[in-house]
Amino acid sequence: MTAHAATISQIRKTLQADRPTQVISRASMTAERASITAERASMTEQKKPQSGKNQTVAREKN
Repeated sequence: MTAHAATISQIRKTLQADRPTQVISRASMTAERASITAERASMTEQKKPQSGKNQTVAREKN
């Protein structure tokens, strides 16, 4: 029974030690998603003014 209790406490310690790693990996995944979203947004913003300029040029020619 004592060996069993020792095993349980060992498992608990291991799980507690892993928990911060899981939190960090979740946070890094969230940060990565946010950076991808920001990158997409900046790419979209870069495309918009160019299409606006093209429309303006087309209007000036007409």
